[in-house]
Amino acid sequence: MAQWVASAELMPEAVLAEVNRLWIIGRTYSSTAHAVNNALQVIGGRAELLVARTSPPPDFIDRVEVIRAQSQRAGTAIDTLLSYARAGTDPQLTALEDLVQVTVAMRAHSLHRAGIALDVQLQPAGGPLFLPRSVFQQLLLNLLLLIESRLVGRLGGRVAVVMTCADQTARLAICTHADSGEPRTRYPGEDFGVEPSFRVTRFLAQRLGYDVQTAGWNDEMPSFVLVIPLANRATAP
Repeated sequence: MAQWVASAELMPEAVLAEVNRLWIIGRTYSSTAHAVNNALQVIGGRAELLVARTSPPPDFIDRVEVIRAQSQRAGTAIDTLLSYARAGTDPQLTALEDLVQVTVAMRAHSLHRAGIALDVQLQPAGGPLFLPRSVFQQLLLNLLLLIESRLVGRLGGRVAVVMTCADQTARLAICTHADSGEPRTRYPGEDFGVEPSFRVTRFLAQRLGYDVQTAGWNDEMPSFVLVIPLANRATAP
């Protein structure tokens, strides 16, 4: 890990951002694969029951509905991953709250498996924005993974993603706490700004014209606030 960090410090920000994007795809793929696998197991089990019956019981319609719902769940999980992996960097008209919801869902399964509660509260932005979806998702996933890394192995962990909108500005807060144990410092004695994934986060935020506010990396559980201008709602950049 130390060798990779040293090498990353020599990379131009744009190159490091692309390396980081590929790293995030790998991290999120595992979570999505688990969700798809679970859904497919349910589909297979229900299908076997239906095939084994020569005369479907009265609850036949209900069982078919379960198959339909689980198939939809599998497709949604795959689409969520592909929406990030295949999205271009050109601005697209996007509902900000929907994009945040989809992006957070990419980590929801892993958080659940790790015993980390997830609380999402999103106030509508009041209209769609023109923004590069994949760049925004990379920025938000970086913040989520940084938060998640502080809670792995701790009991009672919770991640909150809260978006409020006022005065042509959206404030997207990503914060966390643990109910047990002392907060652990992952990089004691080091400034948070040297963390490679946060270097990319700052670079991407600047690229989008956003501001990233941080608190508590060294002394307490971290929190981030992404300040997003809403002046370009429903207008091309």
